[in-house]
Amino acid sequence: MKNHVLMGVAALLISAAVTAQTTEQAQNQKKEKAQKEVQNQPQGPVQVQNQEQYKNRGEAVSDQRHARNEEKKALKEQEKARKKQEKEMRKQEKARQKEQMNKPEAEQHRNQEMEKERTSDKGQDHGAKPPEHQQNAGKPAKSGGQGKK
Repeated sequence: MKNHVLMGVAALLISAAVTAQTTEQAQNQKKEKAQKEVQNQPQGPVQVQNQEQYKNRGEAVSDQRHARNEEKKALKEQEKARKKQEKEMRKQEKARQKEQMNKPEAEQHRNQEMEKERTSDKGQDHGAKPPEHQQNAGKPAKSGGQGKK
């Protein structure tokens, strides 16, 4: 029984020592952690520097966006100018094709057009009434009076 009591007392002493040691270690760890946090916290000037860096970064992004937009505008203007130039080239090409048409062919074409105009006008006296009205010239006009009731 003495052995049992001695063993119990020894166990209690060991238990108390271990508990004291772990609480001491826990307190030390807390102190170290707090010191690290204080060291890692940025001071006033560092925060201002970070804010300035952020502001500068924002301005840089804005400038990049502005530059991209300007580049897009320039590309659109170039495309517009290119299309205008192509249109002008097509117009000039059509004019050249008309010029390349042989003069006799062009004259023949004009003569054909004039002949068409003459034949369409032929037989019509522009000062007289059309033939339909001339046929009815001898007949009396119908009265505008009352019709059948």
